[in-house]
Amino acid sequence: MEAQLFYMGTSKILEIRKGGATTFTWGSYGPWTKLKKPVASKTKSVKYSKSAKDKAGSASGFKAGGVTLCDTNIPATAQRTIDGVERTCDVRYQVRGYTIYSRTAALKKKKKMKRSTYTTGKPYQYRLQYADKAIVDKEYSTYVDSEAIFFFADHYFDSAGSRVNTSSHLPHPCECSLTYSDVRRNFESSANNSDGRDNSGSYILSNVRANVVMLTLKWAGVTEEEGETILQVLNPSKNTKGQYNYITIQYLDPATGKSKNGTFFASSERSIVKYPSGAFKEIGVSLMEV
Repeated sequence: MEAQLFYMGTSKILEIRKGGATTFTWGSYGPWTKLKKPVASKTKSVKYSKSAKDKAGSASGFKAGGVTLCDTNIPATAQRTIDGVERTCDVRYQVRGYTIYSRTAALKKKKKMKRSTYTTGKPYQYRLQYADKAIVDKEYSTYVDSEAIFFFADHYFDSAGSRVNTSSHLPHPCECSLTYSDVRRNFESSANNSDGRDNSGSYILSNVRANVVMLTLKWAGVTEEEGETILQVLNPSKNTKGQYNYITIQYLDPATGKSKNGTFFASSERSIVKYPSGAFKEIGVSLMEV
């Protein structure tokens, strides 16, 4: 059988706990918080401006917790509830500068205001990151560049196009179909908006993007553990910024006969039929390229 789907990857925090050892890596963030006693790098009087606003600076790299900074205790560990269980997680932190404007009555009389500048060397705020993202160590998955990668064939292709064999993989879809579509937009102002034709009756449509891929996948007769794993990858969830995750996929491009990587999102419906035993009779999904 020719493999059509090589792997799927997701950056979401997975809830899979079966069939493998769970380790934890850096996951969720705490909010940006003002240090107790920040010391400005520079403070000066500047021309008064009503519209000037406080502005955050760029963030530093991460450092290990367990320190005191500007009279603020930054812990080395913290208790986090993960999948209903309270765990002790490692903590690291980053800082950032800020530009703060102060407008006192005395300064306003002089048409002045105070500008205090904080930097990563003399920071104003900090935030914590917790090692609370679960990684399940399974034969059919790996963890690369903040993504959990799940294999669906006995091999995949690396960035150089070389074949890499896998020691194990999830069941390959029993059905895998692909559809190309073009994204079009009307750029011609003289075109009739109702049918996209100009005054001479010619089409004035132009492709904005060609060959956008839609993958339709179906699995049949997979175990309860395998089905739950597949659904964990397919079902989106919000990250710390309130955005839903995408799915990275390596698939066989029928136009070239070669593997191709793409970024996809699942359609609004994932169809599921289960047996009374808990095994999955069928899982179906359509995935649209971003």
